[in-house]
Amino acid sequence: MGRRERFQGKLIWFYLLFYSVARFTIEFFRGDPRGFVIPGYLSVSQAIGVPAFLIAVYMLLRKK
Repeated sequence: MGRRERFQGKLIWFYLLFYSVARFTIEFFRGDPRGFVIPGYLSVSQAIGVPAFLIAVYMLLRKK
């Protein structure tokens, strides 16, 4: 990460952003049974990833 645009916590918010996108994508390809929030469409991990993504985007935009 560049030193120019640094603020306290930037790295953790980017980690949360990319982790939530990766987790949401990986859940489409999992073959084992897991819990669903919306049966057949949205798993528990995906349901957690959506608000995590939105929070990370909000915090990154707020700090700019």
